[in-house]
Amino acid sequence: MSHSPAPASLPWKHLDAWRGIAALTVLLHHGSQQFELFSAHSAGARVLEGAGRWAVGLFFILSGLCIHWRLASSHEPLNRATFLARRFLRIYPSLLICLLCFFLLQGRLDGNLLAPGSWRDLGMHLLLLSSFDVPSRVAINNVVWSVVVECHFYLLYAWLWPWFKDSAQLCRTLMLAMGLGALTYGISAWAPPGDSRTLIQHTFAATWWTWCLGAWLAHVLAHRPAWTQRLPKSRIGAWLGIGLLCASLTLPLLPGSWGLQAQRFVMPWMHTAGLLLLLLGATRLNVPGALERLGAWSYSLYLWHPLGIAMAATALLDKPWLALGVSVLAALSMAALGYRWIEAPGMRRARKLA
Repeated sequence: MSHSPAPASLPWKHLDAWRGIAALTVLLHHGSQQFELFSAHSAGARVLEGAGRWAVGLFFILSGLCIHWRLASSHEPLNRATFLARRFLRIYPSLLICLLCFFLLQGRLDGNLLAPGSWRDLGMHLLLLSSFDVPSRVAINNVVWSVVVECHFYLLYAWLWPWFKDSAQLCRTLMLAMGLGALTYGISAWAPPGDSRTLIQHTFAATWWTWCLGAWLAHVLAHRPAWTQRLPKSRIGAWLGIGLLCASLTLPLLPGSWGLQAQRFVMPWMHTAGLLLLLLGATRLNVPGALERLGAWSYSLYLWHPLGIAMAATALLDKPWLALGVSVLAALSMAALGYRWIEAPGMRRARKLA
């Protein structure tokens, strides 16, 4: 099979932009739930209800793509200690400070995402064990569960990185991860409906395959196998990719349970195909500076937006769209400060370990 030369780098600005879009989408998803922007069962309510799953799924694929890119494009062995130290400095300081702030603010603000939590729940989050415990999973800050699951992906990658070294091994790993996901969903069917079933369906075992899809995409972009030569590498191709990413937002409109199952098992493939087309033609498109900046703030925006929503909810604003606007402004302000004061220093320290 013929290959094209590996590109020197990914179009990181485009990846950052979509991280920012995903983080903002989560904010709109939770804001629509808090302030009831649309009547129940309307098309708008159904799309925004599924927007959270859309954004988190996109986060996982982007994570696998970005994390595996270095190994896929250089073939250098992974230094496990350095990799985990860099991930720790990138992720953990913001997580720690956010959880402590939310823990101390308990009872002072109203919000759907600020569930009461105990010292035990705080410890479970900080030990990255909360995704295995029903009470702790959504305690203190409801969105932290996905950060914990992503940390599990990092641990798996550090342990199993030889499984990602070449195309054949990576495909076997992806198949294994898909099988594990299917088995996990099958096991969840035996759990009673409710929190226990939800917990099982949101563990790393159920969703690792989506992260592996991102790693597979990194390998494809690095090595450009022959079949990619038939794909468009133009502005039109990039816009087709964007259209596919946006079209996946409409899957919740499918009738009955089809919408939910399509979000679980079809949407990740639509994300992957859309990103592939976009990134092949990305050099033809410019990224607005605002989206690039939003991407830089995306992790802090994801962590802190529940506080912005809670502030607007506590203010008892009587106009839902006004409350959403206040939430967005508050969340963006906190994200900018979180990035500048917490994330950026950690990233600088992490780069020194390269």
